[in-house]
Amino acid sequence: MKFLRDSYSLTRFLKNCGSAGSVEEGKNAHAHIIKVGFQQHFFLQNNILHMYIKCRKMEFARQMFDKMSQRDVVTWTSLITGYTHNGHHEEALQHFEQMQSEGVLPNKFTFASVLKACAGLTDLERGKEIQDQIRKMEIEVDVAVENALIDLHAKCGNIEDARQIYDKMFNPDKFSWNAMIAGYFGNGRLEEAKKLFYEIPEKDVVSWNAMIAGYAQNGMNEKALQFVFPMRSAGIRMDQYSLCITIGVCSAMGDLGKGKQVHGHVFRTGFDLNGVVGNALVNMYSKCRSVDAARLVFDRMTNFRFGLPTRMAVGFFRGEASKTHSGESIANTVSWNAMISGYAQDDQGEEAVKLFRRMLREGVKVDLFPYASTLKACASIAILEQGKQVHPHIIKSGNEMAAFVGSSLVDMYAKCGSIDDARKAFDKQSKNDVVLWTTIITGYAQHGLGHQAIELFQQMLQAGIKPNAISFLGILFACSHCGLIDEGHHYFDSMSQENGLIPEIEHYVCMVDLLGRSGRLDEAEEFIKKMPVKPNGAIWGALLGACRMHGNIEMGRRAAECLLDFRSQDTGLYILLSNLYSTAGRWADAAKVRKMMEYRNLKKKPGYSWIEVRDKVHLFTVGDRSHPQTEEIYTFLEKLSMEMKQVGYVPDKNFVLHDVEEEQKEFLLGHHSEKLAIGFGLISTPSGSTLRITKNLRVCGDCHIAIKFISKLVCREIVLRDNRRFHHFKDGKCSCGDYW
Repeated sequence: MKFLRDSYSLTRFLKNCGSAGSVEEGKNAHAHIIKVGFQQHFFLQNNILHMYIKCRKMEFARQMFDKMSQRDVVTWTSLITGYTHNGHHEEALQHFEQMQSEGVLPNKFTFASVLKACAGLTDLERGKEIQDQIRKMEIEVDVAVENALIDLHAKCGNIEDARQIYDKMFNPDKFSWNAMIAGYFGNGRLEEAKKLFYEIPEKDVVSWNAMIAGYAQNGMNEKALQFVFPMRSAGIRMDQYSLCITIGVCSAMGDLGKGKQVHGHVFRTGFDLNGVVGNALVNMYSKCRSVDAARLVFDRMTNFRFGLPTRMAVGFFRGEASKTHSGESIANTVSWNAMISGYAQDDQGEEAVKLFRRMLREGVKVDLFPYASTLKACASIAILEQGKQVHPHIIKSGNEMAAFVGSSLVDMYAKCGSIDDARKAFDKQSKNDVVLWTTIITGYAQHGLGHQAIELFQQMLQAGIKPNAISFLGILFACSHCGLIDEGHHYFDSMSQENGLIPEIEHYVCMVDLLGRSGRLDEAEEFIKKMPVKPNGAIWGALLGACRMHGNIEMGRRAAECLLDFRSQDTGLYILLSNLYSTAGRWADAAKVRKMMEYRNLKKKPGYSWIEVRDKVHLFTVGDRSHPQTEEIYTFLEKLSMEMKQVGYVPDKNFVLHDVEEEQKEFLLGHHSEKLAIGFGLISTPSGSTLRITKNLRVCGDCHIAIKFISKLVCREIVLRDNRRFHHFKDGKCSCGDYW
């Protein structure tokens, strides 16, 4: 194989590798330089350093830097600039100090980079020190330094000083204008940003990007999109940054239609195989709940192996003809995490876990986020066994103690029904994070362990951790589900009186729920009247649910009238009212509510339950006969029903909310989705093992009674998670104490 042997050709090749980001070819060139004895050439050393920096491989750049016996201002400035561009601002400033301590004087390019580092840290004090140093050294300040000063002052909120520097500039360029525009937006001065934008004689892509990003950062997404079409009409080609901002705006708005239009433009402009843009698209489709479209983009990214842009130089370097090289996939850790997170948001936990396993198999670098997203996916559909399989990978990676991952582990175990494992994961963490404490407190609340939740809340306060609004939401939820009225009032009052937090509507919902569940309906209604905030649909829904529980039809009707004023799209609230009438035998009124749902084009959310057996999720609906083992399940349940009746079980037909014959009522009750899931679990798992069932709706009263009987007859613990809380059935009793 023929190699280049002169320093000029090697230098040119290293620059090509750096421009293309082809680190592997650059490393090969580095090895070749050592082999042929050119490693002591100072000029080549600087070019190797620069190549690694351009390839964003700062660890290799630092190793090269440390090995260099000679380092001039160019060497130091290259490393400092590399750290700044890669977001390692503190390291940039540390090397700036080290550079001066070794007697190397900085130049204007060095100063421009360290000022950008100060801006990145929003450290105005250090920035001003460097600004004074520039003045004392009497360095000729060029436009790059002035732009860096504008950026520093603007990002640190010192917009007036930024404007003074701008006004004094002899010849401000496009970077000066763009820095000021970004500064005005960052300080909320939108009109001044807009005015300056229109003063720019020749607007480039960065100017337009500054406007789109500025409005987006200020939450004005529609306004941001209004600059996209004029930008294209002006003949400005959208770049990677423009597209990512615009896709992000569509994502924030949840506007799938506009997102698809931008995706079409991505294809037309040749950015369809740009990794950064691809990540933005995966994230946008996921957030717009179009996970299949997200997967198409993701698969295209992972399946495409790009040819290296330097292939001609590579061929020249190796003495070969030009050919396409199979490089790495353009998908990176961000891509994989976006896709896993998309599955988690869409409650497709199994797919998320499959993708996580594939990520490990393919050797993709895993940071904290894929672990947390995968655990969230497992928690979303309560697949404990698969969540447990992720845990060892986290331990092996050394990330178990990371607060972000630790909270996700606690949350996964709690939501999968294993509060003991959640507590073990909690106990392994350092206890200085309010999110971790809030997660375990909420976990205990969901499991109906109110007193334990309160004990943990007190421990958190004793540890000096200040609770936030979500912490109080968790403790109020615990009080609500355990009937702890005095404690609930105490914590609600302490939010504002002791912690300076203003209760939000969700906290008021918890209080109404607490009072209503306890049967204090008049007190709950009076509490609503005295609220300093206007009641919303959730408030009236909580009262309506309590009225249904305690059979107060008149108050329930009043709550429903207030509720329907919101023209709510929450079908569950209409079902609550219908069920209230049905329980009282007022079938005509129940029918009216259902007619209203039809008129408003609202459909009842179908109830279903699922169980995880041998890493596979089995889903059931009421009266479901689609499962391969249907006959076996139904036969087993009929036999079990007879045994239950022999020991005192009587089907509660009040929970059949349809006007049908008595015999039909009993049949419908016997084949609710949770009972089918339990039947399948009992015939498919070892005797004595715990069954874990999840239901998307609230468990009905008859099923609650029946499962208590089942747990005693089969000597099994059955953990049922519905859309409100956990029920642990054991020896004929439920952890909720029938207070749910």
